[in-house]
Amino acid sequence: MFCLDSSHQDLLVHMRRACEFIETSLAHGGVLVHCVQGVSRSTTFVIAYLMRRDRRGLDEVLADVKLKRKVRPSENFMMQLGLWGQMEYEIWEDEEKKVPKAPYAKLLKEKGLTAVLPLSAAEIAFGFKRLW
Repeated sequence: MFCLDSSHQDLLVHMRRACEFIETSLAHGGVLVHCVQGVSRSTTFVIAYLMRRDRRGLDEVLADVKLKRKVRPSENFMMQLGLWGQMEYEIWEDEEKKVPKAPYAKLLKEKGLTAVLPLSAAEIAFGFKRLW
């Protein structure tokens, strides 16, 4: 997934797909989740996956992850992880993914986040399609 390590990047829009990818990959043997330095973007997705899988809160999952790796999700991504848990791991009100839940809609409006970026070359090569 093409995601910037920026205060304007929306990772919530990718979290469900990232969690499903991690889950499927683990069922088939393993997965490497990585970004440039492996401390913010990739960590955010792994934490989102663990929160959803185990139905645990951000602080508890982050503490566990910090026992294994030196991680430091950005302030923006930490805030989004908090919303991820608050919205019970789903950002949309409807199945068509056209109506965002109130906390997500508020975030997009207040922060002017970049909700959708072009597919990366890797995503195109693997046949990924936008689900929203």
